[in-house]
Amino acid sequence: MEDIVLPNFWIKNPPYYWGELKDAPSYEYKKNQIIFLEGTEMDTIYLVKEGKAKLFLTGPDGSEKIVGYVGENSILGTSSLFEETKKYILSAAAVTNSTLIKYERQEFIDQVMSNPDLMMQVFHIMSIRIRSLTGQSLDLSFKHSYIRLCKALLELGVKYGKQAKDDTTFVNFKVTHNDLAELIGTTRVTIANHIKTLREKQLVETKGRNFIIRMNELKEEINES
Repeated sequence: MEDIVLPNFWIKNPPYYWGELKDAPSYEYKKNQIIFLEGTEMDTIYLVKEGKAKLFLTGPDGSEKIVGYVGENSILGTSSLFEETKKYILSAAAVTNSTLIKYERQEFIDQVMSNPDLMMQVFHIMSIRIRSLTGQSLDLSFKHSYIRLCKALLELGVKYGKQAKDDTTFVNFKVTHNDLAELIGTTRVTIANHIKTLREKQLVETKGRNFIIRMNELKEEINES
């Protein structure tokens, strides 16, 4: 079976260690609260201590294009860390009630640049996000929305899935049709139609906003399409 390159929409608990960063104040964010907006002054770097956040772009009509979700132990606000513009190129908002640690931008840079391990972690995060954005761009250009949805669901299963005895994978991450539409660049109606097709093929079941996925069969569907 051909290897499938997944789009990295969901980044869960990356194995990074930030203990060498100096203590900084933490702040509580409510669900859906904006953390920062694209185009504003990039004066703060955020470390997700608890909860989840989303990174997104806003179109001229006010619509959102979600770039990805990040969980605990991820950092936010590094997109222009070493650029002279010092502007956030993405927006971020809390998906759940979350606790974030705030670092002043220059202080964060000074600490990272003086510690090779921290520096490599930041570079790794940046490379993941560049790869994710590149992959999404390629999929939008060359892949049908049905395949883009299959890949997004497959990655959701990899990151948040728990395998059951019947070889299905239960995804413990609530996601709406609208969320999926924003992620893969299509409409909510198209998502609903594709999920109906996946149900009919017995590749996916839904339980509220959670998914039950037959991972191996879904991989075959992607490779055969």
